[in-house]
Amino acid sequence: IRVIRENGQPVGFLEVFIRNIIRIVDLIVGPYFVLFSKKEKRLGDYAIGTIVVKEKEITVPLVDTEIPDDFKSDIPNISKLSPKDFTLIGSFLKRKDSFEHSSRDNLLNEFLTFYFNKLSLNNVYNIDDIEELSYEEKLSWLVDIYNAYKARGNISQSIEGVS
Repeated sequence: IRVIRENGQPVGFLEVFIRNIIRIVDLIVGPYFVLFSKKEKRLGDYAIGTIVVKEKEITVPLVDTEIPDDFKSDIPNISKLSPKDFTLIGSFLKRKDSFEHSSRDNLLNEFLTFYFNKLSLNNVYNIDDIEELSYEEKLSWLVDIYNAYKARGNISQSIEGVS
């Protein structure tokens, strides 16, 4: 298992330090937070915005997938994404099936919220609450963002099953 930020990025020294300081209080109330909270997070995780993910050792073959010929991106502002964003989205898409369902769903919500805000997609597509979308709709949006960036730069990085 490992601890990451809710947006999927690694934690820093400050987050680890604060999380471990709060562990003292967690010994008393932590089990209640985990048992009765929707996201199964302990107090330290809520305080600094982290989640615990259980990683499974998997081998993911990188297969060069083609963007469909009829793919037309209608995602504005795609140039606001950086290569680091593209890599982060691609990494999540490759590994999504290795996460526990609740962690995977939380990460997907965090990704979409972050990238919808970064690309100003809430205004364009009139989506009020990302959490109301189904898992398949959320995943489809993330794949579309990934492919739009890939199509923009004709990037060769690819993910099996993502088209």
